[in-house]
Amino acid sequence: MKNLLRLLLNYNFVLLFIILEIIAVSLTITNSKAKLSVYLSSANSISGFFFNNTTAINQYFNLKKDNELLVVENKLLINKLSVFNTELEFVSQKIKDMSFTYMTAQVVKNSVFNTNNFITIDKGSDSGIKPDMAIVSSSGIIGITAKVSKNYATVVSVLNTKLFVSAKLKKSDYFGSISWDASNYKTVILSEIPEHIKIKKGDTVVTSGYSAIFPKDITIGFVEKFEKIDENNFLKITVNLSQDFKKLNYIYVIDNKVKHEKDSLENKTSEDFMFD
Repeated sequence: MKNLLRLLLNYNFVLLFIILEIIAVSLTITNSKAKLSVYLSSANSISGFFFNNTTAINQYFNLKKDNELLVVENKLLINKLSVFNTELEFVSQKIKDMSFTYMTAQVVKNSVFNTNNFITIDKGSDSGIKPDMAIVSSSGIIGITAKVSKNYATVVSVLNTKLFVSAKLKKSDYFGSISWDASNYKTVILSEIPEHIKIKKGDTVVTSGYSAIFPKDITIGFVEKFEKIDENNFLKITVNLSQDFKKLNYIYVIDNKVKHEKDSLENKTSEDFMFD
């Protein structure tokens, strides 16, 4: 306590000066709006300077993370655009033939490793689905509708040994039929093509349009290999399917509006002239 009193006595004039200066500055700022504004403006400028520079530094160090995020978002947008363009091109090509109408559906069950594979889709009679309708994707053919309930339909897959589809070589227009030999879910066999036909690996195989189910020129796949069959004059052609059946999701159901008329006329002609 004595030391404190001694200190106050020794520096009493200095302490008094400091106290008076503080009071004077406070009174000056309080009584002068202009000076108060300058003081506050200076304080805001200083704090703003530090805030802006801190923000710039943080943004610089976050550039790498932001760029990585932009790359991911760009990839997603490019993929979505690619799918949209593919489907738009597919629909625009097929919409020219007004005999056919297209409906979308989603695959809810699929198999690829059985001898006779089936697919289930989430549309049925309530959506206008009927038996014997073509099923395709934006990549190629899928199969034909078999049984139909109110909300679902089953599809005989191309990967079914009992299904035969009329097909042709796009380059030459020679036609035959495709079927599955149950050996590989990625390939089917094109038969009934004469051995003298020029063919090479990569040639496109499409639907012929001769049946009343599939429109013509729907992609089936591409020639992988071919060989002559000794007992006849035809080729056995292995075709890589354009659609990967293990990645099947959304499909199109195709209704041929004139199918009944075509079938009826052909059946009547066959009966009248006793054709087989």
